[in-house]
Amino acid sequence: MKSCNYNGESCWEATVVPGYAIGKVLLNGYSEMELPTPLVTEAGTLNNINLTVKDPDDDFRFDFASKTFYVHSADGLKTWAQAALGDSSINCILTSDITMPEDMKWTSIGTSERPYVGTFDGGNNTISGLTVDASDGDYVGLIGYLDEDGEIRNLTLNDVQIAGSQKVGAVAGENHGTITACSVTGGSVSGSDYVGVVAGENNGFISACISTGSVSGDSYVGGVTGANKTEGYMVACCRTTGSVTGNTTVGGVTGSNEGYVTACYSIGTISGSSAGAVAGGNTNGSITACYWNDYDGSGIGDSGTGEALIVDGMNLTWSKAMQNMNEAIDEWNYDHWNSECNYIWGTINPPYLQYNQ
Repeated sequence: MKSCNYNGESCWEATVVPGYAIGKVLLNGYSEMELPTPLVTEAGTLNNINLTVKDPDDDFRFDFASKTFYVHSADGLKTWAQAALGDSSINCILTSDITMPEDMKWTSIGTSERPYVGTFDGGNNTISGLTVDASDGDYVGLIGYLDEDGEIRNLTLNDVQIAGSQKVGAVAGENHGTITACSVTGGSVSGSDYVGVVAGENNGFISACISTGSVSGDSYVGGVTGANKTEGYMVACCRTTGSVTGNTTVGGVTGSNEGYVTACYSIGTISGSSAGAVAGGNTNGSITACYWNDYDGSGIGDSGTGEALIVDGMNLTWSKAMQNMNEAIDEWNYDHWNSECNYIWGTINPPYLQYNQ
């Protein structure tokens, strides 16, 4: 490809193989543009393609040294997604709130074969209207599969519409990395198995995450995660509103637990068998200083035991529960210095998260 001049206008000239149809062009190595009508090239023929390109500063800025997109629009977020589908280590930092257009459907970033290993930092901003329609797909969410080196933090997803099959969550379908200070406020997440508002299945570290969205599925359905596996850690997470509905193994915080759930709480009803306000089941896992109310069933479902207590306002108040949860967080941080939780529960009924400097 070389620069040229056509009728006084600067342009680029490229030699292509005759007979091939050009349907898309790639701008700046990342931004893909589809042509309205594919162009079939002919030998000896000069064809002109006129493109109107929006200044990328309107949507994003890319830092090559750190491989990071600084995104401030829905189009910029889509450009990062296209890049991340090709290079799963490319980072993203939001610099403003973003509202997704109704016709902009999202393709989950990261699969089990090619997981996302970068960092997605919401910058304490909100993405509204994220829609993923993949009812037959697995590993569904903003990030489909987050690897152990990947991280999602400081992000709010508002009014989501997420539909998949297995391993479905608004923030991540399956997590092996770190999800910190992420909230899902409103909207719905649906699937068959391993379905959670924040993450479908957790094999990593989730801390300081809040769910107020609704979730529905068949089995392993949870208000925060569908299943917290053996290597899964959940600290200071809660579900405060939103329905949790499933057929079996349904929980307000997690559908099932085989790992560690510490200082978490759930408020509201859960529908399904093998259901519990905190966990639908606890198999060889640890549930410590977890609380619940506004549910007529038990804190933990049919299988397993753990420290999940009801806040009834008489025998146990939210103030006392908050004190116990913060002590459990301190103990957790002492025992797990390499995966500390930097948040504590503040004094309100019910408790809210605050950054612990």
